[in-house]
Amino acid sequence: MLAKQFGFEPPREKGMNTVEAFEAMIDGKVSAVINLGGNLVRSVPDRDRIEPAWRKLPLTVNITTKLNRSHLVHGEKSYVLPCLSRIEIDTQEAVSMEDSTGCIHGSRGVTPPAAPDIRSSRSSWCRWQSTRSAHVPPIDWDRWVGVRHRAR
Repeated sequence: MLAKQFGFEPPREKGMNTVEAFEAMIDGKVSAVINLGGNLVRSVPDRDRIEPAWRKLPLTVNITTKLNRSHLVHGEKSYVLPCLSRIEIDTQEAVSMEDSTGCIHGSRGVTPPAAPDIRSSRSSWCRWQSTRSAHVPPIDWDRWVGVRHRAR
């Protein structure tokens, strides 16, 4: 179904979990990391092995609501793309958030954005992907920006 809808054959092999990804990074088998939020480098127990491997990555991309210590440990080329937090008002998109009990709720935001040109994480991801057209399947990433959830 994905192949037909998006015009490419999706990979069938199993991907890596976090531990496997970090081990592959240490072994030099990972060339890029895209991190959607979180303090990933600082959250791993074996930072003495991870930080040097992370710094050798050709590319690190962080889509984040605020700066954290992981952004100071970066690959050869690094991008930090700011995005709206769940409490900021998003005039383009409806977003959801998961609470501490695992329940998912809609979020409309309650405070103005920190800056007028900050976008949601989805919008940042789509805009970044659309610049990489030679390396990604032919997906109309612009269609995914501004997508509103239907009220139930």
